[in-house]
Parts: sequence; structure tokens; C-alpha cells
Amino acid sequence: MKPIVARCVLSSSLCCACTSAADPESEGRRRGLAIDPDAGVQRVVAAPVAAEQAQPAGDVDAITCQFFWRPSVSEGFAPRDQLAVRLAAPGDERTFERGDFRVRVGLDDSAAGGGRLVLAFDAGAMSVDDVYDFGAQPFPANLPAGGHGFTGLHYLEHPRSGSELQYSCSAGETAGPPAATPAVIRCEWIAEALEGSNGFFSLDPRKAHGTKPVSDGAELTPYRVGASYLPGGMESGGVTVDLAAGKRGGVHVLYQLHGSDVPANLFAEQGGFTGTTTVRLDKVDTRVSHRCAVEAPAATP
Repeated sequence: MKPIVARCVLSSSLCCACTSAADPESEGRRRGLAIDPDAGVQRVVAAPVAAEQAQPAGDVDAITCQFFWRPSVSEGFAPRDQLAVRLAAPGDERTFERGDFRVRVGLDDSAAGGGRLVLAFDAGAMSVDDVYDFGAQPFPANLPAGGHGFTGLHYLEHPRSGSELQYSCSAGETAGPPAATPAVIRCEWIAEALEGSNGFFSLDPRKAHGTKPVSDGAELTPYRVGASYLPGGMESGGVTVDLAAGKRGGVHVLYQLHGSDVPANLFAEQGGFTGTTTVRLDKVDTRVSHRCAVEAPAATP
């Protein structure tokens, strides 16, 4: 997997798909979330039936995570700031630093007897934890396109320096199938110690027209959460998920797809395709977690 040089620019109601443009001077910095001002957070709806889970390939024997760091989004990636980590069995772990991020990545046992990948990022004023629970499987299926494995491509922005760390993790070269359609994308967020701290919103790909994404999000001061479904007309199509922390800092993830498919659920124990991302700011008495799943649409009365 190669790093993406130009990343998405997210405004209040529009998200563009990431491209591999080589001109660093043309890059923009993410300043907001993909939040549709006309779409409110849906807090009370009937729970739909989850879509079928993608199954891993039988010949996978390891996970490879690739990391890329750069001082700012206007600069390229130096070879010394790139690293690939291979994890083959529970107990495999690596701790390292890239730029001003300290990273720990490890594979351990899941409660269901399979594997679990845990990544922890320390950026001083902000910490990020990503957990991928494979249930009874030792390894997960990959997303069906994009070359970003089963995690999608993650961008972490340092809250003080503005430096960027990208990563993705893959289980072999094979890819899982897209989810059966029609389907909706349901993103859940949990903000500890905040009033009205639990909620979710749904993205219905059937509402996408042309190149206009379907977006929604919520303000959870000092955090913001959001997601967008990008139809196939926007480059290859896909899903973006955001968890912003403070004025600068947070996580942006691209789940790139071919055409107008949606990703299949990859993680049985977590019931979704994103794993669980948790962000915490230093000196703030709360942390926010975010995850998304593909589900069948609720039946119309």
C-alpha cells in the first residue's frame, strides 16, 4: 500500500474522495466534518438486521500494517518515516516512534477464541486507540477494493504540530465481497461523561444522486463525529468516517470501494466494518468512541 499524498478536504456538507495527486502544494487541510446541516442525529429508530459478515481467506497467515509519517500535509513521505510491521500470532507486538507520534501495535486473543488487533497512538495532547476484533477467526477479510486491507486508510492529525500519520493493515492479498444491497450504514458514537452521550446516525446510499455524498454527523464539544457515503461517481466511491478533537487533531478514515457498493461487515464481535476508534484529548474528562456497520434498512410500516 502506498500512502495517499493528497487527502480529503471535508466541509460542512461535502466530502471529496482521496486521490493520489502528486502536487503537494495543491493539498488542503481538513478543517471540518462531513456533516449535513439538514440531517439531524437519529437517536431512536428500530434496530435493523445486520448484513452478512465477510469471511476471511483460508490461506492468510499474518497481518501487515504499514505506517507513513510526514511533518505536514504539504510535504511528502521520507523513506525513514515509513515502516511495515508483520504480526503472525497472538503476542506479536511492536512499539516505535514516527515523527511526533508514539505507536504500539499488537495481536492478541479475542474473547471468542480468534484474534484481535490493537493499535495505540500517543500524540501528546491526544491519544487514539483502534481495536479490531476478529471473533472466532484468526484473521479478518479485507475490504473489497482500494488496497487498504481491512482497516481502511487512517489519517491521524497531531493536535499541536499538524503532522500526519497514515496507516492501514491487511490480511493477505485477497479481498472480501461487498455487502448485499440495499443496505444502510449505521454509525454509533459514545461520548463518556457528556450529557446525551450516546447516539447514532444512518447513511442511506439510495439517497445519493450523481456525485453528491450522503453525510451526517454530530457536535460533541470538544469533539465532532461524522461520516459520508461517497457514490461511485466520486472517483471509486467509498465511505469516510471522522472523529475530530479540538481545533486541530483527530482521525479521518477512508474505506475506498469500486463503484457504488458498500463494504461488508468484517468484525462479528463488534458488529461492523470499522472496528472501534477511541479518541481522548489531554486534560479533558471524556473520550469519544466511534464505529460503523452495514445493515439492512428498517422495514417500512
